[in-house]
Amino acid sequence: MTIDINKLRRLAQAATPGPWYVTGKLTRYVEARIDGGLIQEVAACGPTKADGGYGPQQEANARLIAAANPATISELLDRLEAAEKDVTEAYRRGYATGQEEVEMIDRLDAKGRDQAMQDALMKFDPSTGEERPYPSHATQWRNWHGTAAWLFDPWTGKRRNAYDVGSDVHGLLIAPAGTLGMDMGGGCATTTEGVMNRAQGKSK
Repeated sequence: MTIDINKLRRLAQAATPGPWYVTGKLTRYVEARIDGGLIQEVAACGPTKADGGYGPQQEANARLIAAANPATISELLDRLEAAEKDVTEAYRRGYATGQEEVEMIDRLDAKGRDQAMQDALMKFDPSTGEERPYPSHATQWRNWHGTAAWLFDPWTGKRRNAYDVGSDVHGLLIAPAGTLGMDMGGGCATTTEGVMNRAQGKSK
């Protein structure tokens, strides 16, 4: 179902302001107090049974109508619009982060990054840090587990810091010992900054 937010907001703004309340004995009424202390009938909830009798739905109908007063509808619409903006912004940021990650890898490739850098079998699960991950090959693990974040270095088992994870969520720049890190005269390069610095050093 598609909700026309603008139409619903216009209807709420044009309706009698709340609060709305329920009154009456047999027929239950939803009323609102308007300017000058006058009482306006907003809705009347009559019999809800086939035989003309009054059932529990009559009371529920009246209370639902009273609760869905213009002030409530307006607040719900405000929250909905704010949530939609948050989702859009989160998607935009996520897309931008992904693009930055791709561009960073392209820059490293242009500087001589070893395409087979992560061919060494992983010893630890990148997401949980547990031993014997499945699959144990980095590319296969990503294909199997989708967008799971790499919270651990799968070749050392060490937990990655927040900056490292944030700048390289899927561990694309982690270099196992004996590959990029060792070839460039250092230990295992497990951070984005470390890989960038080493790549820049190799290009000089």
